[in-house]
Amino acid sequence: MKILRGISAVGVLAFLAAAPPAHGLAQKLSFEQVVQRGSTILVGTVVSSSTRWGEGHKMIWTDYEVSVEEVWKGDPRQSVTLSFAGGTVDGKSVLVSHVPRLEIGGTYVLSLNDLRRLFTSPVVGAEQGLFREVTDKATGDRILLNAEEWAVGLGNDGDLRSLAPAEVSGAPDVVTLRRDAPPLAQSASERSSTREIQAVYSDGAGNPLPAPASGPPLATVASRGAATGGKPLTRATLRTAVRQVLDSPERPAR
Repeated sequence: MKILRGISAVGVLAFLAAAPPAHGLAQKLSFEQVVQRGSTILVGTVVSSSTRWGEGHKMIWTDYEVSVEEVWKGDPRQSVTLSFAGGTVDGKSVLVSHVPRLEIGGTYVLSLNDLRRLFTSPVVGAEQGLFREVTDKATGDRILLNAEEWAVGLGNDGDLRSLAPAEVSGAPDVVTLRRDAPPLAQSASERSSTREIQAVYSDGAGNPLPAPASGPPLATVASRGAATGGKPLTRATLRTAVRQVLDSPERPAR
């Protein structure tokens, strides 16, 4: 946690020790736990934000007004105000590690703690229950990024895994995924052959392109096509995965 410009670290730490802790702040949660521990799971777009001092001027809070599009778990609602520890008021700032910042205009899938209580982060697992919806520039698909801005997928074990880091590309909600190309398959005869390997060129969506008039010798291959190791989650695929967890017999808490 970083404290900036005149706010007492001791006072803030004491406040956080007394406040209800964000679940999972130091604990890695499985996807199943993220779903089961959420009191509310919703999809919403941030329409505004404001900052304020908390009671006794011990903590700065950032409040986000979220317009709700879908509710996957919990009571239906049209909007919700989410309070996160940290922010800037009167030239003084507080930054709390593992407490996410939301962007106005951003659309998120959020698994939330009990909204009747105040947490340093209302998101389950501090930031693990947050996914931002963006557009993959290469494919045009709307995909989900985790709080670390990585595209994520579901492994065969049903748990989340990071696929590729995302870079802002042109517009705030359009990203380019930075991926390595899959290895080229070779037959036994090709592996033993000494003939020169020919480069194959394609655009970001994997469509073939003619070779340039001249260029450097082929050394490594990079791809902006489909992510290796799995397909990025979309809102629809995450909704299905959440429903499968909710509909399955609940296992003992882990």
